[in-house]
Amino acid sequence: MSTLLSWDSNWKELDLANNLADSGGEDFILIEPPPAGSAYEVHANGDRNTIYAGSNNVIDAEDGADQLNSWDGQNNVLFGGNGSDTFTLNAPGDTVFGGLFRSFGEILPTDGFLNRFEVALDGIKDAGNPLSIKDLQLELDELFVDFDGISENRDGSVALAEYTELKSILQSNGVELNAAPISSGDALPSTTASTGKTLSYQLPGGSFIDPDAESLRYSASLSDGSPLPSWLSIDPITGTLSGSPTARDLGTLNLLVQADDGVSLVSQTLVIGIELSPEPNTPSSPTPTPTPSTPATDSTPVVQSLAPGSTVQTVDSDNDGLREVETAPDGNSIDGNNDGIPDAQQANVAGFRLINDGASSADFGALEVTSGVQLQFRDDPLIAANTEGTFSFTGRDGAPVTATLPQGLSNSFAGVISFEVTNLAPGSSTEVTISLPRTITTNDPSQSAYIRYNYASGRFEEFVDAAGDPLYNLVDRNGDGVLDGIQLKLEDGDPAWDGDGIADGTVVDPGTLVSGQRDFSGGSKSDRLTGNVLANTLQGNNGRDVLIGDLGNDVLKGGADNDRLNGGEGADLIIGGGGRDRFIYRSAADSTIGQSDTIRNLTSKDRFNLRGFDGDVPLTFIGNDTFSGSAGELRTTRSSLQADLDGDGSADFRVNFTNRFRLEADQLVL
Repeated sequence: MSTLLSWDSNWKELDLANNLADSGGEDFILIEPPPAGSAYEVHANGDRNTIYAGSNNVIDAEDGADQLNSWDGQNNVLFGGNGSDTFTLNAPGDTVFGGLFRSFGEILPTDGFLNRFEVALDGIKDAGNPLSIKDLQLELDELFVDFDGISENRDGSVALAEYTELKSILQSNGVELNAAPISSGDALPSTTASTGKTLSYQLPGGSFIDPDAESLRYSASLSDGSPLPSWLSIDPITGTLSGSPTARDLGTLNLLVQADDGVSLVSQTLVIGIELSPEPNTPSSPTPTPTPSTPATDSTPVVQSLAPGSTVQTVDSDNDGLREVETAPDGNSIDGNNDGIPDAQQANVAGFRLINDGASSADFGALEVTSGVQLQFRDDPLIAANTEGTFSFTGRDGAPVTATLPQGLSNSFAGVISFEVTNLAPGSSTEVTISLPRTITTNDPSQSAYIRYNYASGRFEEFVDAAGDPLYNLVDRNGDGVLDGIQLKLEDGDPAWDGDGIADGTVVDPGTLVSGQRDFSGGSKSDRLTGNVLANTLQGNNGRDVLIGDLGNDVLKGGADNDRLNGGEGADLIIGGGGRDRFIYRSAADSTIGQSDTIRNLTSKDRFNLRGFDGDVPLTFIGNDTFSGSAGELRTTRSSLQADLDGDGSADFRVNFTNRFRLEADQLVL
């Protein structure tokens, strides 16, 4: 008979049938392989058993939060029993049941508890010992794939092949698997930026890989978690960091670059050194020969790109910095606001091209301000996208800004509108009306929105206030059922939306009209639905769905099955449904005190996944105790889940519950 090694006196001797029963308590059990042709059947009563199964054994952990490990053997049958159990599969041929053991003819596949399944691929990667998980019967709550140590190359090339095999086996058993992204290391190659020059840092190939071949979204912050400086931005789609520093930015930036697949994230550090550009050596030029002066009625340049055959003002009569187009190449006068008066003849109206190439007067719209307010243009009023699909304009402190429009939205204009309004009382607000071209195709208000560049977050977002309410109106002024205007409410000194951020009587506004889907709905199978920066409604219906809200005040409805829901930023309403749902939070920005998520009808089957939360210190659950002033404390009340991230004794993160419910520790994945 093989030897049973145990560190607990409560274990009984094996009987002749090789059956073993435990009288309770916390045990640590190591089982060596049984003799050929036989197997152990182990029943471990009590809580928090740790079992290393060996080979060819039947292990029933029974009640409690247990850890079951297949060790270096194979062909084990593992039953978690009641409780939040952890399974580690390190060898082929294991059969795993997350729930209760009765007999091989009567198996309950689920127990209503959160089970964690870890697959250590380094134990099953040998070509002569292929992966085979047979008769898989489990309700998969959390499955984590460990890629560490299985490949000398950090690109995951060896691991990915076996992960694909594992995923195929799980899918054949009706279980969907999503692995966290892989990083190529802990730090990206450092780089330097020179003042007055544009930095464009592209992530090296293989820096971040998603094993599921899903699109990653990139973000970056300073290493302490604070936002990037105003001159630097990251493209969330490509991960490219770009911007132009000034002399006041000299020094070293220590960044944290993150890649997120919507469920999990991974990060690497990046160091950017900022140096002063050398003064160019320019040879002295000879004194030019004077040329006869030519009369000019106005020195203001024509700043808008024009179609051949256009006629423009000879004088900037309203001093707005723009000599407006008077007649389009089609011979018609420009009347962008359709009031019957040419725009060039009105001091408070500026007409300019918004769509197409400007060959037709129908390509023109107009900006209109109230009496006493001055429009001002310092560049082309319509900024076209560059070859990379991004837009460049002047940001705060005169630093250039490069940004891309959010994914999933279509620009209704031929570029981004850029203008200023002046002559305001400092700190006051005003309304500006954008008249749309007569032939614009955007005509569905339910799928349209106005977005502006948010200087606080460094990206284009829907133009809303801190509560998520729109600061614009889409209007149909002539009542024909078609959008013909946008009314903007601009506030001088708004820290998010005013380009100079100062209450100085001037508001700077880059923005555009976009169209995009607001409502997303899944089918009868498992769906992955991702919203956009607008306020979305995501309906999962049946199946094990993954719903990701992105920005905006979203509504997420999981449906009947076990769903994963991440509302992203904004005050979201999240409704899990009838299954065992997972509410995923990766950052305090996902549910702030000012914009808190609300979860409707929370149950004991649901779990909060806060693994990878981006605070400076790990989260520690303190039950319903009050905050003690230690950073990273996580507490629950009957109506919310709260976290004090900076140790000031106040909540920085909060999720509200509509029903009075007290979370337990086993409902938190930290």
